[in-house]
Amino acid sequence: MDNDTEVPTSQIESAAKELFEAPADPLILAVRGQLLIEHVLDELLCEVLRESSRQSVIEASFSLKLDVVISMGLMGPQWRDLFRSINAIRNKFSHDPFYRFGRNQAKKLTKTLTKELNEYYFKGRVSHANPEVALQDIICLCYTIAGVTISKLRDNAARQHVVSDRLNKYFQGKSSAIADHPDLEEAVARSRNVRAKKGTW
Repeated sequence: MDNDTEVPTSQIESAAKELFEAPADPLILAVRGQLLIEHVLDELLCEVLRESSRQSVIEASFSLKLDVVISMGLMGPQWRDLFRSINAIRNKFSHDPFYRFGRNQAKKLTKTLTKELNEYYFKGRVSHANPEVALQDIICLCYTIAGVTISKLRDNAARQHVVSDRLNKYFQGKSSAIADHPDLEEAVARSRNVRAKKGTW
């Protein structure tokens, strides 16, 4: 992300806390909630994309960013419909001055949550009977899932760095022995790659 447009993570988290603890207003929830989720997706993409590719993706649509994140295996495909539904609701509010988020809209949204996800994350309590709360809960879930994804990614990168340091320290002073045995050097490199891919440290 450009330095001019980059928003500190602490500011995003503060805005999210304020949004999810306030009384549920569908318009504010949909517009600000989607923007907060998109900020986290931007951060996630900046973590994994080469610098030359970042700007074009960051400037892309929400749906495209989501597709890239899922296609790279950073988030499971079970989240696609739910995230897209939040984006669709935000677009409705942005482009239709008469749009209202009521029980019919909430019923459609809760269906994309799926019964399994509703039970797992909310013990089945999310219902279209209370549209505002359902929207707030689901936007909060999407924001949290995106945040957890980036935390795991950063944690994995940090562990990889620690392992690399450990290996370097372990083989310090043994470099000449390794250089004398190319097969051993290749095995060490292969071991590093395998461990990094498996996430086993």
